[in-house]
Amino acid sequence: PRSWMRLPGVYLSTAPVLVQNLMTIGEKAFALFPAVLAGFIETMASLPLSEGERQRVLGLMAQQADRMQALVADLLILAQLEGSPRPNTESWHDAAGLLALAQADGLALSGRRHRIDVDQDVGAELSGSGTELLSAVGNLVNNAVRYTPAGGAITIRFGLREGGGADIEVVDTGVGIAREHIPRLTERFYRVDGSRSRETGGTGLGLSIVKHVMQRHGGEIDIVSELGRGSSFRLSFPPVRVRAAGAVKPDGGSGIEDVDAVVDDHQFTGFPVAALGRHDTPAR
Repeated sequence: PRSWMRLPGVYLSTAPVLVQNLMTIGEKAFALFPAVLAGFIETMASLPLSEGERQRVLGLMAQQADRMQALVADLLILAQLEGSPRPNTESWHDAAGLLALAQADGLALSGRRHRIDVDQDVGAELSGSGTELLSAVGNLVNNAVRYTPAGGAITIRFGLREGGGADIEVVDTGVGIAREHIPRLTERFYRVDGSRSRETGGTGLGLSIVKHVMQRHGGEIDIVSELGRGSSFRLSFPPVRVRAAGAVKPDGGSGIEDVDAVVDDHQFTGFPVAALGRHDTPAR
């Protein structure tokens, strides 16, 4: 490394690796990282660098600070999910609207480099927390975008099951995942390829958030994948959380929560969205 890249005991060029290693310290320490990195940026701003060198270094460290902030935000989301009562079954959300929002945000993240198709005739509603449901589907769509090469295809499907219940499935033509990794994908910070996760900005918490959302709604996540042939992530909801669109409650109301209200009440999204404003990437 060049001499100007060296701070006491640390080479700046290795800062991303250092930050990755610091991730193992513990969840409570994450809250300190943005402040530490901000101080690092301020220090670098005072060194005798050329303008090009200064901008490159500051950009690198600002990127790392953003990633640490995303980690803190995701950990707070998980803590809130784990510490809150299960969502009730009285608030209903138009499934087609949720899928459309996830599709729109996926296209925004993709820059339209992928084809993202979605079921248009869903005809069903899901009960629970709209923000959490949107978070779960959005995380899967964004995961697919980040791990599918440009020109690839992503499909968001909704299907009712015989006997009740429903599935939301996100299928991609991406790089795929080796079979031995699949059982551990929803563990916190588990990474199939650490270097690739760093390239895509993954926090390693996205699929863990999805798992917790599904558990809180009495459902589950199922993953099928093959290296080089893409992946399928399926969210399965129990019958109590699913009903036909437009069903009427005993009191005469529909009980449907407007999709715009879901956006306004956004708390748990945990994925990059133009309309909802936060970012995350589940790691593979």
